[in-house]
Amino acid sequence: MKKILTLSLCFVFFCLMGILTACGGSDNTSTTPTPSDYSTTSTQNSKDNTIETSTPNSEVSSTTSSEETSIPNSSIEQNLPEITGVTLSDKEVTYDGQSHSLEVSGNTDGVTVTYEGNGKTDAGTYDVLATLKKDGFKDTQLLAKLIIKKKEMSGITFSDATFEYDTFPHTIQVTGNVPNGAEIKYTLNGAEFTEQTEVGVYTVNVLITHKNYVDFSDSATLKITSKEKLLFSAVSNGNVYFQNDLDDEKLYYYNGTLKKASNDIPTYIIENDSTVYFYSSSLLSSNIKTLNTSTQTTQSLYKLSGEYLATDGTYLYYAVNNTLINTDKNGIYKVLINGETTEPIKICDTKASYLTVCDNTIYYSNNSDGGKLYKVSTSGDSAPELIHDEKVEYIIEDNGNLYFTSSKTLVGVSVASAIYRYQTSNSSLVKLTTDNGKYLTKVGNYIYYVNNDLLTSTLFGDGIYRVLANLQIDSSLPGEKVLSAENNGYSSLTSDDENIYYYKLNDKHFYQYDISSEIETDLMEGFVPVDDTVLSGYAKIAEYNGEIYYTNPLETGSVYKYNLTNKNKILVLSDSVSEIKFNDGYLYYSTYVLSQYALWKMDLNTNETVKISSSRCDNLIFEGDYIYYIDVNAVTSNKIMKMKNDGTEVTEIYDDKNVWINDMTKIGNDFYFIMNPALGFQYLYKYTIGESEAVSLGVKSQKSFVIANNLIYYHNDGAIYTCALDGSLSTKIISNADVNDMIYSNGTLYYSSTKSGYTGLYAYKNGNLTQISTKPADGLFELNGSIYFIQIANEYTVDYPANTYSNADGKLYVYDGTNVTKIA
Repeated sequence: MKKILTLSLCFVFFCLMGILTACGGSDNTSTTPTPSDYSTTSTQNSKDNTIETSTPNSEVSSTTSSEETSIPNSSIEQNLPEITGVTLSDKEVTYDGQSHSLEVSGNTDGVTVTYEGNGKTDAGTYDVLATLKKDGFKDTQLLAKLIIKKKEMSGITFSDATFEYDTFPHTIQVTGNVPNGAEIKYTLNGAEFTEQTEVGVYTVNVLITHKNYVDFSDSATLKITSKEKLLFSAVSNGNVYFQNDLDDEKLYYYNGTLKKASNDIPTYIIENDSTVYFYSSSLLSSNIKTLNTSTQTTQSLYKLSGEYLATDGTYLYYAVNNTLINTDKNGIYKVLINGETTEPIKICDTKASYLTVCDNTIYYSNNSDGGKLYKVSTSGDSAPELIHDEKVEYIIEDNGNLYFTSSKTLVGVSVASAIYRYQTSNSSLVKLTTDNGKYLTKVGNYIYYVNNDLLTSTLFGDGIYRVLANLQIDSSLPGEKVLSAENNGYSSLTSDDENIYYYKLNDKHFYQYDISSEIETDLMEGFVPVDDTVLSGYAKIAEYNGEIYYTNPLETGSVYKYNLTNKNKILVLSDSVSEIKFNDGYLYYSTYVLSQYALWKMDLNTNETVKISSSRCDNLIFEGDYIYYIDVNAVTSNKIMKMKNDGTEVTEIYDDKNVWINDMTKIGNDFYFIMNPALGFQYLYKYTIGESEAVSLGVKSQKSFVIANNLIYYHNDGAIYTCALDGSLSTKIISNADVNDMIYSNGTLYYSSTKSGYTGLYAYKNGNLTQISTKPADGLFELNGSIYFIQIANEYTVDYPANTYSNADGKLYVYDGTNVTKIA
């Protein structure tokens, strides 16, 4: 029975094993069990390589040792200690252009740290993750924020500006060191603003934005004013003659078309018998001139100064009113208008204005007695006589009647002004109107005038008024308005029998108004003045942080910068500057106005500016902590100097020859420069530090030279040469070139020539010559393969620049290897 029972148990056991094999086998195939199927088996943990053991038969298995017991990885990680004593804290900094990061602090012995999100430069808020690892400890992660705040913009101003109307557009711009890459937006009433031409007051807003700076916003006022001037005009022989305020007040006339009569600046224009008389002044001479209205030719009548001209057909009368010198010559004079005598005759000693001649008597405003109305005989045989004890202005005469504006003076201020008629035959005085009138002129039965009365003009509007001339009793009424304009928009009236003529302040044009038809005609319609700005200043160009800095000869050498990305042009320095250089985060610039010689150093991060020298320092060469430069002195000779870049340790290097201010080069201890003597030829010289004197290289050189490839490229006598550094092997390479500037870049010699027939900017490479532009260039500067220059050609007189090319415009240009483009 035991045997049967044993066999039965065995059978059951084998059946169970078969079922287990069928259910759990990897390939679901049956196999015949082998003794090995009952032996101990093992599995390997993939993370920590611990071994786990098991047996299928509990009767034959036994508990293994601890080294063989399976320990899950999660259990190990949970039982490891944490890393402590290490922190990662938030950090807040202000943008400074540098890279910033967070770092853990505390007990980091044996700890390995890796970061994500560090090394940021631009403004923003960044998550920084630090992962800490240490043997025998749990991995730990710490999270903190790196905050880079936007920096405040500093050293930027946006100021009001006022311009007198001149038909040209005007604008206002921010001034200062605007960050590179900033976007500048100007608006006027919400719309984009660029410029304005017309008279008015404009409130302009500016917004400067930059990813790393706090927005800068401000507003400023642009005013274009119609400045009132005392301009003169007269009608003669069917023509009206006047000063053209849009052409420097030169003499023009109109007879159906507008023409220039002469380049004189005429004042106190009067006419008599088809001849116009006027006073013309220039820097070195003073003339009373005549203009023949038939031939439109002028000639000098007398070489003398005179104001407030008047004539009776025989004599020309004028006043001399000196204030500081030659006051003994003050008075009223007369000269014959036929020019037979050049010796003027003094009539009286009083200062005078508004001279008017009537019946052998001169009526005038006596400036020696508060501008009161006086008279004096044209013969000068009697003393001046007071005839109206109030200040008078704008005196005119017609048929024995004087018309003028009279006002009482209270503490030096004119009050209670009104227009009067004074009858010379009986000395009667009648107030024609309570208006304060200016520029009186008579047409028919009316006196026309510009209303300057505060009360009346406020009630009825500024403009041209008229009043009856023959009133017999005083009037307390204002005049009749004929033409109106804002802000006293008219000046300097004259007239003939049918028209009045006047200047409009808001456009500076000269107009005719037909009284009967009430038609106004612009006699200067379509007139466009020629821009003849005098170019004055150096042509210097430098680069910093991707922006072009340059001196502007259109503004006597003020410094602008031009952003190559957003094309903005910004005024940086309003000084007259002869040198701009950048070194180690600083802008160095030299001012050359004689009373303001100085070298300045500006910190481009803080905009702090300090004067480091009271000398004029040009041709700056930086080496380490030192600056080599030419001390430019218009009185004594120029010197080669050395100083530290903070202005200390000033040392004279060389003082013997008058070194040329336009070019100096230093190679090692050798200075190369052009010797510029008071007499004789200019030669290339070399001075070696420590030697007693400079050595001539034996070659003549003018204005400009460059050194490249161990050769000196220099200009002399209408050609360009090369020579070795010791002056030997001189060779002509280019003919027909009067060079004002040259540079060598990327294997190419660029030079500007002013030689007649060969004027322009040229490139010379490998024996080939290419003309880039037909106009000259100065300040040649290379950046990223492009050549920047200012269209000007400077000569130097006593160390000061003067443009010698009449068609230069003084603008900034760039040559990109293909095209020349005006950029600012």
